[in-house]
Amino acid sequence: RLVYADAYERWIGNEGRAFDLVVCCPSSRDDARFYWRRLAASVLRNRNDFLDLSDCFLKERGFKMGSAGSLEQARAKIACNFDGALAGIRDVLLVDDVWASGKTVGLLVSLLAAKGLPEEAQVTVFAPIII
Repeated sequence: RLVYADAYERWIGNEGRAFDLVVCCPSSRDDARFYWRRLAASVLRNRNDFLDLSDCFLKERGFKMGSAGSLEQARAKIACNFDGALAGIRDVLLVDDVWASGKTVGLLVSLLAAKGLPEEAQVTVFAPIII
C-alpha cells in the first residue's frame, strides 16, 4: 500500500496539482481512508481551500460494489447528501481502495454530475488496480 501512496503523493507534489475537490469513495474497508489521508495531506500543501466531500457519500451497510449488477442497482445503495454548489469545480481527485471494474468511480462521477459538477471538470482517480 505504501508504494502506491508514496508514488502518487510525489506526483501530486511534483506536478503541483491543486485539486478543487477531493472525495474518498465509500468503502467497507479502511484502505481508501489510508490512501485519502496521505493524498489529502499532499493536496493541502498545494491548496488549503479544497472541498472534501468524502463524508457526504453514504453507502448502505453491508453493500459491496462488486455485487452490484449495474450502476442503477448501486445508485440505490449509495447516496450523496451534499447540498452545495459544484459549478466552479475544475479539478477533482477521487480516492478509492481498489480499481476492479470502475463501478464505484463511475457512480461517484455520476452523482457529482447530478449535483452540478461541470462537464469540463478533470477527474483524476487514485486506486490500486486489481488485474
